[in-house]
Amino acid sequence: LALAISPIGVKADDTPKGSTVDEIVAKHLEAIGGVEAHEKLKTRQIEGTLTIGDQTLKMSVTQKSPDKVFGRFEVPGEGVVTEGCDGKVAWKKEGGILRRIVGPELAQKLWDARFHKTLELVTNNKLTYRQKETVKGKDCHVLRFTTEDKFVDVCIDARTHLMNEYRFGAKDGKASEYVAIRMGDYR
Repeated sequence: LALAISPIGVKADDTPKGSTVDEIVAKHLEAIGGVEAHEKLKTRQIEGTLTIGDQTLKMSVTQKSPDKVFGRFEVPGEGVVTEGCDGKVAWKKEGGILRRIVGPELAQKLWDARFHKTLELVTNNKLTYRQKETVKGKDCHVLRFTTEDKFVDVCIDARTHLMNEYRFGAKDGKASEYVAIRMGDYR
């Protein structure tokens, strides 16, 4: 798993012939073993890198249902940053200083902590077809969900129907400012 902040093209396109958003979502759900199998998962371990600009951080994140998360990030030249959330309260320890997260940052951390958020994105929301795009060398269908203040793009591999990437950012922000979460291994 790798996270990156990088530019995004903003080109809307029609759903390709022979595929509807519902069909793409159904094939994705089948590829991950179905909703019921996914909902049985209670723990997730994520190891990878986080890339922000030209800086790459080593990261380790443990998630537990419902909506608990602990993350450890090794920041070159600065040390270790840890974050946690119990589904209601979030905190961050950086430079030896522990602080409780509040306001808009808390809202983002609570969303990040949602254990089944990727499943919820494709099953509980009105997705629209954005475009077909090459992501990590794979042809993907890009489906979009929007709220009042943010967008989420879900990139589904056109061949395997697994999620290749999802990205989110401020709806009214710059097109170049978003976070992309790239999947690398489904074990």
